[in-house]
Formats: sequence, structure tokens, C-alpha cells
Amino acid sequence: AKLLDRLALDDEQFERFAERLFARVPAREFSEADLQHALAYPWQRPVGSFQLVDGSARPISAAPSEVLEAIDADRRFPLLAYGSNASPEALGRKFADLTPGSRDAIVVRGVLQNFDVGASAHAAYYGAMPATIFASPGTQLECAVAWVTEQQLTAIAWSEVNYHFGALSGAHFRADIDAQPVDRLFAFVSRRGAY
Repeated sequence: AKLLDRLALDDEQFERFAERLFARVPAREFSEADLQHALAYPWQRPVGSFQLVDGSARPISAAPSEVLEAIDADRRFPLLAYGSNASPEALGRKFADLTPGSRDAIVVRGVLQNFDVGASAHAAYYGAMPATIFASPGTQLECAVAWVTEQQLTAIAWSEVNYHFGALSGAHFRADIDAQPVDRLFAFVSRRGAY
């Protein structure tokens, strides 16, 4: 319920929530390792579509039909992944508290029409300026769709503090594997806008 309450906050309510939240964050030394971690955002991402299995990325070009069947069988949701949510390392961190059998994900690379990605107008706790999408008619954005379970989507949502969550109706995503185009995606979009 707390997550749903946070996601439902309007901008003014969110500002008050954010002030209280970040006031509780203790001061810390920003080390060279912290800087390198921030500069590495959005972290290593495979070139093609992959399955996240036991924390490792496995290319799915070898048996795409089996993977596509798993998407339907597991009741997964198509989450637009344009930043760290397309990184096996980041997904591994976000899924760390899930039970071992529920950490596997399917990430399909492809092209999204009429959107682009840029830096969000806020700094993340770890020091980077994370990404956000924005409308850009005519643009073809190379990105990914993470097909996630309800548990996985909830885990990701907890980490996306500065973002609105919703559906991109009318979005058109063409996968790099032989799959049906996706016209309705879920997405996190920065409350702060693009920098």
C-alpha cells in the first residue's frame, strides 16, 4: 500500500514527501569508487535480447520461440527499459530480495517509435543523472522492453522514487527478435522532466 500511495502523489505532495525522505538520508563521503559507479550508469547492457537467469545474461537469439512462450505463460508485463532497467547488473540488484526462483527476467532489445531518452533533471542517490524518456516525433529510439512479473515490477518500482509510472498507449516497439510489435508499454517517466 505504501508504494501505491507514493506513486499516486501529485507533484506538490511528492515534493513534500521527497523533502522528508531525503532529509533522513545521512551525509556520507563520496569516494572515487562511488564516482566510478555513477559514471558507469546505465551500466553494462548486452547488445541483443537476453534472459536474466541466476544473475547472468544469456542471449535469446538461439531459441526465441521458447522465450516468447515463457512471456505469455508467466503473465509478464512489458516495461520500457531505456536506462539501468536494461542492465543485468542493475536488475540483479533490484531483484536481490526476491526468492531465487523469481529473479529471472526477459529483456528484449528493439526500437521504440516517437520517443527519445535524455538525462532526468535530478541526481540519483548514487551520484548519476539517470535517464528519462520524452516525446520526440519521428525519432527511433534503440532501447529494450523488460518482460517482468508482478513481483519484479514491484521491486523495480520501489527503486524509481523520482518517477511517474503509467502506460504508454499508442507506443510502437519493434523487437530485434521475431516477435509481435508491442503497442502498449508500461514506463517510468521522470517527475522532474528531462534536463
